[in-house]
Amino acid sequence: MTQQYPICIQFRDEVTAHSRARDFKPYSYDYVEGYSMKRTGATHVLLLSVASESDLALFASACRADPDVVDIRNITEEDFWHAPSNSM
Repeated sequence: MTQQYPICIQFRDEVTAHSRARDFKPYSYDYVEGYSMKRTGATHVLLLSVASESDLALFASACRADPDVVDIRNITEEDFWHAPSNSM
């Protein structure tokens, strides 16, 4: 059963976050079943749909391996819905 997990990915700077918004494709991971994403400043906030917490951990590990990612953390679904969003 698919579950949604709200997360925040912090990039090293706003320019990187903006350029990565076009390249960042969570669907490239076969365990990601869907997502919604917002970008503001140097952060992307996602509502990620995966089957389990272990899939979420795999996604977080893949993000942490990216040298442009400085932090990835859980947020609340309310945080996701209230986050501002700039154009991708």
